[in-house]
This record gives sequence, C-alpha cells and structure tokens, in this order.
Amino acid sequence: MIRKIKIYTFYSFLLICTILISTNSCKKLNDFEGNNQNFVLTNFEFEEVITLEIDNNLLDFQGIGNCLPLQIWPLPAFTINYEAFVPTENPNPYTHLVYDVRPKSVKLELVNIPDCDFGMLEDVKVYLVKNGVTGTVGDFILQNPNDPSAEHNAVMIGEYQNIPDGIGHEIDLSTNNSAVLDQFVYNGSFQTFMSLNFDKAFTSSSAIIKATLLMDVTLINE
Repeated sequence: MIRKIKIYTFYSFLLICTILISTNSCKKLNDFEGNNQNFVLTNFEFEEVITLEIDNNLLDFQGIGNCLPLQIWPLPAFTINYEAFVPTENPNPYTHLVYDVRPKSVKLELVNIPDCDFGMLEDVKVYLVKNGVTGTVGDFILQNPNDPSAEHNAVMIGEYQNIPDGIGHEIDLSTNNSAVLDQFVYNGSFQTFMSLNFDKAFTSSSAIIKATLLMDVTLINE
C-alpha cells in the first residue's frame, strides 16, 4: 500500500497566569483583555492512496477480446461485478487532534492497461468500512446523512455511474462531501471497499487501479 500524508497547519496556544504577590492568588484567563476571543477554525488536508489489483482469472474473461463488450454471441451483452476489501492504515500520530474529517475528492487511475481505459467499467462505488465487517453492501450499516453520529460501520465516499467509452485512464468520482469519516481514521485502520461493474473485457493478467482519497479535516484548537 502506498501512503502519503500532507499536513499544513499552524497551531498556537496561550496560557497566562499572573501571581499577585500581595494577595498570593491567580487571576482568571478570561479576565485579561484579549483572551475573550474565539479560536479560528483551522482546516487542512491529508491524502490516502491505496492500490487494488484485480486478477483476470477471477473475472473469467477468456474468449473475449481486449476492450470488447462482454457478449458471447448469440447471447445478449452482460456485466461482471467485482468487489474487494482493501486493508487501509492511518498511522498519522496527529489524528486525535482533528475532527469533522470529510472526503474532498476521490480519484481513480488505471495504471497498467494502456490500450484500455475506464470505459471498460459501467460504474464504480467506493466505501470506507470498519475492520471486521464482511459481505457486500447489503450487509453494511451505512451512515445516515441526516444523523452521522448514529450507529454505522460503512459510508460511501464516491461513485461514478454510466461511465462513458473513451474516458481515459483517470477519473474523478462524484464525492459524497457530506460523509463524516472521523470514526474510521480515529481507529487507525479500516477497510476501503470497492464495487466495480465491468461491461468490457481486458486480456492483461491483472488490472491495477490506484485510488487517491483527499480528505478535509478541521484542527481541534480549543
């Protein structure tokens, strides 16, 4: 797994206590002029990069030419669904200093098939899922967008429906900016779940897809 972390932040903290020798007491911070101002929220970004390798043997594309529609004459065209959990680590030691972690962008790159592109997919969805959760989307307890704090073990962070032909080797997913990812990054490790529907074949031994998740976070500076 490839991991990159970018953190740009300024964090300051002021502590003042004046000892009055004559009364041998301390004056409260909020009594001093200039100390009754609210801290300004500090936002920054960090990046998570994972790699998914799809073995062609799992998709059973034998007999279908490279980048051709999935169709075996005289049968109608069909799709093949591929789903996978990718273990994901967040060893950032400063995670406890942030909150309101939200996906800002989700980008996919097809690394190793130069003569095909993401047009070989009909659609793709990407989720973050807690460790220990198995099965498929129907087994997940998805985050309620109206109550993100309610019990859940998964949240969709991005999708692309009806992917057109000739789209290229990089795509930006429609990002679920309302998703709150705090509980996943606080745990230090979680799973990235990808669901892809193929409508075209590839003949390489595997397809390597790199997913880059850029997250917005807010610094706890109270």
